[in-house]
Amino acid sequence: MSNLNKNISRRCLFLTASLAAVFSVMDVILGIYRRFKDTSFDCLGWFNCGGSFYVSDGGLISALNYYISVVGWTDLIHEISYIILVLLVTFLAVYSWLVLKNDKYPFRLPIFILFLVFWQSILSIWSDDILFWPQIALIDFLMGIATCVLLWILALRFDGKQWLASKKVIDRFDKIKPWVTLAIIITLLEITLGGWTSVKFASFACPDFPSCQSSWWPNMDLKEGFNFIKPSSLEVLESKARVAINVIHRLAALVSIFYFLGLAIFLSTFSDYRVKRVGVNLIAVLIIQIVLLTYAGYSRDPVILTIFHSLGSLMLLLISVGLASRMAYAK
Repeated sequence: MSNLNKNISRRCLFLTASLAAVFSVMDVILGIYRRFKDTSFDCLGWFNCGGSFYVSDGGLISALNYYISVVGWTDLIHEISYIILVLLVTFLAVYSWLVLKNDKYPFRLPIFILFLVFWQSILSIWSDDILFWPQIALIDFLMGIATCVLLWILALRFDGKQWLASKKVIDRFDKIKPWVTLAIIITLLEITLGGWTSVKFASFACPDFPSCQSSWWPNMDLKEGFNFIKPSSLEVLESKARVAINVIHRLAALVSIFYFLGLAIFLSTFSDYRVKRVGVNLIAVLIIQIVLLTYAGYSRDPVILTIFHSLGSLMLLLISVGLASRMAYAK
């Protein structure tokens, strides 16, 4: 066991967990793109077209060419990246089991992440079989977000670099922890609304930005838009229900941006350079997100708009979680 500990350093585990977090972000973003571009409806199931991967008699190469031509490179990259994610998470969980008696390595978190990824895989296959109910697709999306966050926390645990600070600075950490926690809650709510907007195809209800259907407050049906019990049904993309989902999500995104802007400015004035650096990073992500959203709104492409906004919100969430984790383990 000692040889195993020597061969696999904490730095290697940190890089593995960080790489897994990157692949989990790819899984979320490519999942959004697949749903908008309808590639996931062409071949339901993993490497499955027409009931089987081997839809032709030309062997593996011919079947692979057919699969790519039907599904496209995006879907293929999404499935391959997810397989790599599963392998990385499995490695982290198995290693944590092998060094169970070593208190320096987390055990429960890698096992829970593997459990989460396993059930997300089952849910993805199940959602294929029931024609992509929006409720199931939303749960699958949120499980992907949870995997990203937990892998990032695991990477920070493997990093092992605790913040050292004076008692006075740690007391200030305790005062700003509630505000960082509130930032995480706001981002999670906004991401959930964004996921509901995506799975309900509500982005197509407002092709213009920042207005919606050439109005700042269009006609909408809030009750129908946020009916999470109703099964999937056919409705026009510009329906009042989808307009309601889009408008409420835009308002939540606006609240999130203003809150993070205020928090980032406050953190950038903090005496501790590490907290100040986090504030600067938040400001940089906010500026990039606003610029990209402005460009996407000018191009009037809801797919680009959704992907840029989702990626920006996910980065804000990961930065906030990283800051909260660092402050929680500060000495």
